[in-house]
Amino acid sequence: MARACSSSDLMALDSSNSWAIDVSKRTWAHDTHHLFDFEANAATVTNQSLTVKDSVTENDGDMVPFAATPVASKHGSEKLIQVEWRDGGYYFNRPQNGAVDKSPVQRCWHLIRNSEADAATGHRLAENETIKFGRSLYKVRQLSVHPGVVALGGGHNSICKVDPAAFDHLADTPCRICLTEGSSVEDPLLAACQCRGSIQHVHFGCLKHWVRERLGLANGDAAFEVGGEQDPMSCELCRTPFQTMFQMGGKLLQLVEIDSPFIVLESRSDHQIHVLPLVRGRPLKIGRGHESNMNIYDPSVSRLQASVELVDGSFVLKDHGSRYGTFVKITKPLLLKVGQQSSVQVGRTLWQLSVKKSISPSPASMQPTVDSLPSLSGDEALDTNFSDTLSEYGICGSSEIDYPCPWPTEYLPCD
Repeated sequence: MARACSSSDLMALDSSNSWAIDVSKRTWAHDTHHLFDFEANAATVTNQSLTVKDSVTENDGDMVPFAATPVASKHGSEKLIQVEWRDGGYYFNRPQNGAVDKSPVQRCWHLIRNSEADAATGHRLAENETIKFGRSLYKVRQLSVHPGVVALGGGHNSICKVDPAAFDHLADTPCRICLTEGSSVEDPLLAACQCRGSIQHVHFGCLKHWVRERLGLANGDAAFEVGGEQDPMSCELCRTPFQTMFQMGGKLLQLVEIDSPFIVLESRSDHQIHVLPLVRGRPLKIGRGHESNMNIYDPSVSRLQASVELVDGSFVLKDHGSRYGTFVKITKPLLLKVGQQSSVQVGRTLWQLSVKKSISPSPASMQPTVDSLPSLSGDEALDTNFSDTLSEYGICGSSEIDYPCPWPTEYLPCD
């Protein structure tokens, strides 16, 4: 497990003389799956803050000015965050390598969290981004602001070619759903899976209608999942995924289409695909509660974790005061806007960075202070104690999980 933010963290600044950065650091005492608890007791959170205009380093928990070019410290620690001045602005960078044996550094996450004063803000989603809800990771596979075809992954994306010249040979071949014989350009017979013999072929129209029934789309667009042991896009006989694209001459037939704008997310743990339509412009709800359009059954996810709205032709992700936060993985330099606070999570530490006009240009005058920072507690927390929630989901010392369980000792064992 990668190290949480502790000693000898480095932040590099090649600064302009006109600007400074207010830096606040909040670290949760519990090393729990690299989570930061926004509802944590104040006694379990360490707060530090300072204003910097030059390179700084932190040694054994104390942040002090550091004017030299940032390198690995004498303790052999890794750089956790890095900020640099270029092109007239400050950019947050994700360090590429750690200081010890060139090992990869911890992931950096941009916090998506709306304030009461600016509730309209959010993050505009882009394809191939990675989103973190609590500790659950999802990749943005597809964004479609118009009704269209769902691009399913894996074996679902292979193209099955249909030869109109073979229609005469299929004149006496029955469809396994409607039992009607024959194939035509309007409704061709397909071999969509690995079944053979009298059940090999099915009409495209019959298969499309049957698939919509299995996905719950018969009465209108609705969220659905593809993948896993009970994959609705797999044949119930041979258990292989249906091909979803069929080429007939120059025409491409698509099996799954949505009549509303939609997004497609893929779980990074089990690779299940979640197709989420925005029906009649209503926001998508994501969370652990039954009212959510996308349910994530994880104790680190709140009942109403986040939502996605379509705003001015873009899908906007908003957090709803979740206990463990909603984040987007930082993969490219992040511009720190003047007067606007940007929050970045590294391990169980939350860094809050804000660019402002410099008051004192002298690095020698910069002294670290320890403040009682305003709480970032959301307006919605888990309805039970975290230890009770863990027990409810069977996460305890006797649980059979795929990784060593690093939950704090006060949560173990479960009675």
